[in-house]
Amino acid sequence: MHFAVTLVEPVKLREGAAKEDAKLSEFQEELVEMAAVLNGDLTKDIYPQQLVDGLNVSDGAKYVEKAFKRFCDECDKDKEKWSG
Repeated sequence: MHFAVTLVEPVKLREGAAKEDAKLSEFQEELVEMAAVLNGDLTKDIYPQQLVDGLNVSDGAKYVEKAFKRFCDECDKDKEKWSG
């Protein structure tokens, strides 16, 4: 038996638009560094500090999204391989 669930609209945490050109916060830098592990970039000389130096919010978000997509794609490939 399946039930449809409707989630409530989340409360906005900020008043204005995102500052896409802003420097990454410490938390955002840590998210980029975790994405670097998914991406395999932790073995490069740029990890961790040079990886986040000069990244703005927009570039950091793109990097994290790309790394997560790559991770999910690899998971899907493995699922297909092992499910026969």
